[in-house]
Amino acid sequence: MWNTVRMIQNSRWWTLLLFCLFATIPVGMVIDQYTQEEGLIPVINFGKRWNARQLTPVYEMDVITPTRFGYDGQFYAQLALDPSLQDPGMERAMDRARYRAHRIGLPVMAYLLGFGHAWWTLQIYAALNLVFWFLLFFILWKTIGFKRIRDVLLACSLLWTTGTLISISKALTDLPAAVISYSAVVLPSTGWSWAILLGIAALFKETTILSFVPAWSSFKQNGLFSKKTLIQAGLLILPVAMWAIYVQYQLSAGRPTQSGNFTLPFFGVVEKLTESSTALVASAGEPLFYRIGLFLESVSLCSIFVQALYLFLKPKWSNRYWQFGIGFAVLFPFLGPSVLAGQFAFTRVLLPLTMAFNLLIHQSEKQTAYYGWFILGNVGLGGLAIRFVLTLLGY
Repeated sequence: MWNTVRMIQNSRWWTLLLFCLFATIPVGMVIDQYTQEEGLIPVINFGKRWNARQLTPVYEMDVITPTRFGYDGQFYAQLALDPSLQDPGMERAMDRARYRAHRIGLPVMAYLLGFGHAWWTLQIYAALNLVFWFLLFFILWKTIGFKRIRDVLLACSLLWTTGTLISISKALTDLPAAVISYSAVVLPSTGWSWAILLGIAALFKETTILSFVPAWSSFKQNGLFSKKTLIQAGLLILPVAMWAIYVQYQLSAGRPTQSGNFTLPFFGVVEKLTESSTALVASAGEPLFYRIGLFLESVSLCSIFVQALYLFLKPKWSNRYWQFGIGFAVLFPFLGPSVLAGQFAFTRVLLPLTMAFNLLIHQSEKQTAYYGWFILGNVGLGGLAIRFVLTLLGY
């Protein structure tokens, strides 16, 4: 039996078989939302509450709005229709226009690929997360391969984790930003490409700045005030800084709101765990699917805690994977109720932490320790994948 397994692993079809297996869930999630009338637009998840405030091209399409509020992707998709922010209805179409507009990378990509045509721009925007998922698979194949069990488990932890899948199924910016950052990390620090890619990643999501830690090693190596360091720093900071200035100039501040994104260390984490545990205890008699969802709310947060704890307990100052994730490990305790409201939010916000953790244990831990850390750090993060498979099976 094991000889047969090894023969399959050594065959040229092994990677293709794995690709087909891994792609089943993310591609299935997107196809499941496809309709003949609207194509992939339902992936964007427009909400009824925003119907009257949509940009004119979206309003005229009369898109399906299955839920009241929709999801964040509806705002970034509308940015793709006018990434210059010139449309006078742009601020009205957004919940927080300035906040959303900083994440212009994915909308610009969709706009360019759609040649400014509203229908095709929205279709492309809805599908772009899948493109970045394919890119993530390709990077794993080229840099690590899939020869060992831990290689396949690493792929599971990155390709099927809740943060990755929710970004795909809701057309968000989290997965593209994380993949671009990861692609920069695997490039040699002696070149220029990594700095360009990290600078671009920050335009996809501004919290990617927390992944700039690897730049420090390069700066020290080249000299903090050397010409090369100054140019690399410019490539990192100037794109996002210049765009932020433009957004500040182009869009009004709007009414001040309490975002609830941050709080005192661990206040939000403890509150969320208490809330989830109380809801789970009170859910006796509710459908099993609902109770499992409540259980995963707590377990997924515990898994993220384990990931952050690992980076703090086992610092590897010169390791680029550790540098890639440590900023998000520091961010985790400060997350507030808005981000910790549900696993679909905090798992995607902390997706770089999940990636860094799994890359580190894959690289550094021995057999028993590896499986222990892998289980503790990922046990709560497969819920979305499992739910999709059970739905397909009719449960």
